[in-house]
Amino acid sequence: MYRPMAGQLRILWCDQCRGEDLSLLIKLHNNLKINKLRPVNWSDKGSGPLVMTQGPSGTNRIGRMPFEIVKYSNGLVVSNFLFDETEEVLDIKNWIEQSINFFPTPVTIKEVVRHIADKGGGAHVDKNASYKLNLLYQKSPTGTPYAEVFTQALGRLTQQIGEKVLGYSGCKVPFELTIDRHEIFECLMLAHVELAEALSKR
Repeated sequence: MYRPMAGQLRILWCDQCRGEDLSLLIKLHNNLKINKLRPVNWSDKGSGPLVMTQGPSGTNRIGRMPFEIVKYSNGLVVSNFLFDETEEVLDIKNWIEQSINFFPTPVTIKEVVRHIADKGGGAHVDKNASYKLNLLYQKSPTGTPYAEVFTQALGRLTQQIGEKVLGYSGCKVPFELTIDRHEIFECLMLAHVELAEALSKR
């Protein structure tokens, strides 16, 4: 159901018609600020549990993308954005322009929603081929396509915003699963030092 979900997320976050911004979140809550995603810090030594071995003159850098995938013991897979610890906030228009993946080309949150909703058969069908959409349909470590992972992460964040704005409690992952054994997958990217420096300026 992530494709029709992308269509609904487009209406909420980044809907446009003839250059006019029709996004419901902006129209209804134009003062809404959201925590900035964690920046990708490119290191020549490693990231998270992964350690990279190379000489002092090594030209490779490794960075961790700002999201994670969690697989629970019953097979349930959920994904979440990772936020900047400085608590820097952005308005909606700037927040959805953040990149959440850089391999092999940067992909923003807005592009994920629009590519899936427009070209993936969501609310606005666009039959033209999409290079980035093909990349999004590659499999994540849990076997689900990255398109589904990213859409779910934005859907979960949208639910959290709704809970705070509207004061309701949405569907949660059962506590019994969260304390049971589960796996957390990170998305890491290896890049040449020059590419890593260029991407860090985006």
